[in-house]
Amino acid sequence: KRHITLAGPAKAGKSLFVAEMAACIASGRSFLGFPVTRSIVLYLDFENSPEEDVTPRFRAMGFGPGDLEDLHYFSYPELKPFDTAGGGNELLVLLEKYEPGLVVIDTASRTIAGKENDNDTWAAFYRHTGMLLRTRGIARVRIDHTGKDRSKGPRGASGKIADVDGVWILDRPAKNSRLRRL
Repeated sequence: KRHITLAGPAKAGKSLFVAEMAACIASGRSFLGFPVTRSIVLYLDFENSPEEDVTPRFRAMGFGPGDLEDLHYFSYPELKPFDTAGGGNELLVLLEKYEPGLVVIDTASRTIAGKENDNDTWAAFYRHTGMLLRTRGIARVRIDHTGKDRSKGPRGASGKIADVDGVWILDRPAKNSRLRRL
């Protein structure tokens, strides 16, 4: 039921990490060796192509036909911005249809109409989207980018992290390294 922001620099593997986590939750498989509670997952992806990115990734992770029936994955969904009443209403329709235990939003900046550096934008996001999920006991992972100073967390207004229970930072400990640090 927690709301988490996962932030990191471009190409750190944020979407890949969260997609595998979501697939494991939807299928009931352990994630990184940790047991999961199986749940329906609604994944709203505003950045990745199903043919070029999503499907090959799931195959490479070892998921095949029938494994991901509880993962409802939407690439480039045509939804109103989540910092508006219209966006919240459209999300509510999806919540009622699929009844997820987890909603993934990939990537935060692609889901808003307001300015990323404006606290009012994120207050509106919480009012129309975050609160909708919280009151229904639905967990959320919102993928985001870090700014130039990664130690400051997600780029943008401080209000962006006021509505979450935790901020995870995913990065590379060394340039060109295959290792990641969470």
